[in-house]
Amino acid sequence: MLKLSVVFLIVSFLFISACSDNATNAPASGSINGLVVNAKDQAPVKGVNITTDPVTVSILSDAEGKFEIKDLQEGEYSIIASKLDFVTNTVKVKVNSGKATSTVIVLTDTAGQSIGSIEGTVINAVTSLPVSGVSISTEPASTTVATDSNGKFLLQYLAPGHYNINAKKLDYNSVSQSVEVLGGKTVTVVINITDKKSTNTPPDKPVLLEPYHNEIVVDSNITLKWTCDDPDGDALKYDVMLSENNPPDKFIAKNITANQLMYILPKDSAAYYWKIIAKDKYDTFSESDVYRFDYIKGHAPTGGMILHYTFDNKDANDNSQYGNNGILKNNPEFMPGKFGYCARLVGTEDLKGNGSYIELPAINFKSMPAFTISLWIYEESLQYYGGEAYINWGISSNGWIGIANYVNSTNNKILTVNFSCGAILEGWEKVPLWVPFDTTFRNKWVHYALVFKEGFVYGYINGKQIGEKAQVIGDIDNYAAIGKHWWSYKGLHNTTSMTFRVDEVRVYKRALSDTEIKALAK
Repeated sequence: MLKLSVVFLIVSFLFISACSDNATNAPASGSINGLVVNAKDQAPVKGVNITTDPVTVSILSDAEGKFEIKDLQEGEYSIIASKLDFVTNTVKVKVNSGKATSTVIVLTDTAGQSIGSIEGTVINAVTSLPVSGVSISTEPASTTVATDSNGKFLLQYLAPGHYNINAKKLDYNSVSQSVEVLGGKTVTVVINITDKKSTNTPPDKPVLLEPYHNEIVVDSNITLKWTCDDPDGDALKYDVMLSENNPPDKFIAKNITANQLMYILPKDSAAYYWKIIAKDKYDTFSESDVYRFDYIKGHAPTGGMILHYTFDNKDANDNSQYGNNGILKNNPEFMPGKFGYCARLVGTEDLKGNGSYIELPAINFKSMPAFTISLWIYEESLQYYGGEAYINWGISSNGWIGIANYVNSTNNKILTVNFSCGAILEGWEKVPLWVPFDTTFRNKWVHYALVFKEGFVYGYINGKQIGEKAQVIGDIDNYAAIGKHWWSYKGLHNTTSMTFRVDEVRVYKRALSDTEIKALAK
């Protein structure tokens, strides 16, 4: 009869708990209703210490073996039940908001049995000092305790057998240690735990991206850019130093998480020095090199320049240090230009490309997310009505990159200035950005610039943006020149049909700003 009564008690407990789940006035938080019974006869066990992980409260089961834990946030909890002469048991429950979750915990009576315990100390593996506040748990689950100020802990009422002791603490590397618990014995263990700071690796050396070292910037509104990684995967914070002193001695930003910073330079015509200090969460740090840049208002920009022809030495050698030298073809002339000397290219009307031109090196524009082409043109005359390229990479029938003065496809008598990053001439499947050619531009110096960024080509004349157009860069054929363009299969057709002067040819592997374009056009 006793056993039937106990079974009835358990069933009744679960039924009542289930009914409470449907209460119309259920609180927003959840709760746990529990019952502790003896594994031997399913009788209620009173005075059982009930704790949770995550930690909430510590309570005792009542005379009927029941307990209730209220005001719990939604989530999973481990319920640990322990009492002298019983083997500690842990059950997992899921708490839902506004509902009561019921559980039954079964404890094994060890009265008359031989049980054991584990006594331990946790120490810092580097300093050998005790570590307090370390969470100690076991597998199989027993109870969870924390080390005291001396790094000590005690696990009691353990059934004989094999256990893994798990030691965890924030900013320490978790460890596990195996022990064998014997009946009637206390096992003593020492657990070495390593704090992450002692094994932490500093951040990598920051790499400065922009402005480049020894770059000349022409806009007081600059964006400092850099990159840095951490070997341990830690989130990084950065201090930014910039001043006119070398090394820089002024912080312009501290503890920022972005790897770029917009800044307004306080003084015109000055040399600036900057560096980055990268810090991880343990304040371990590394420093970048020191870069210098010069702010000269209105000066031609130099950062990112990969081709620069001045013609001052009466050649087409590259002054950008990238070695992108041009080759003079059919005897271009040299004469005083916009700045110093310029090259004069004499066109022909034979449509065979026998005029003078400058052969350009191949540049892989397709691999660049952004670039800029800039040059000065003094157009004298056109030897063939169809027009000519000022500067050109590729074949017109397959797609070309550059700036040209071609006839408009809708009226072959109207010349237009074309800015192309992938346009196709025949059929105009991919139309370039074009504007009508101003005939007053003949016999005077005019500055042209093409900027490509984020899938758009932007055209500039004399420092002013005149339009933009979406363009897609395809595979550009290996034909390139100043004063010559190609079309049809393998460039069999080509012309050099314009006589003009050219000066200060520049190519950048970045998109210049409007301010920088205006500086080039001065």
